[in-house]
Amino acid sequence: MKRILQYTRNARGVTLVEILASLVILSVILAVFVPLFGHSMTSTKVSEDMLDATYVAQTTMEELHQQMTTLNETSIGSLKNATYLRKDTERYYYKKETSEAYIEISIKAPVDGLSSVLVKVYPNSGKSKLLAQMETINRWGKTP
Repeated sequence: MKRILQYTRNARGVTLVEILASLVILSVILAVFVPLFGHSMTSTKVSEDMLDATYVAQTTMEELHQQMTTLNETSIGSLKNATYLRKDTERYYYKKETSEAYIEISIKAPVDGLSSVLVKVYPNSGKSKLLAQMETINRWGKTP
């Protein structure tokens, strides 16, 4: 019993100042790292949206390529799965709306059987923010 009493008299506890100092250090560390988590979540969401839009643009581009290889140049005004919008001096404009995005397609009038195709993907028909864009040159009709 004497030993226990002697141990409790000599045991040193943690003071209030030491606890407060450790809390201040912990708070500073947390104040630095917590905003990084929020920023990484935002970056992840932006990257995910861009990746999804790029996939939509690539799929649209592949559909257009398939149509252009089976159609001839005179069919430029009637593409499947796309709504004709207008024609200016050089380009034909189409739109395509899906549940994921609003897609704008621009096809340059064919020159020697070749057309420049531009696909832009927006989150909605307001076209407030361009998510992805792809451009290529396609040949109309079957290659010889």
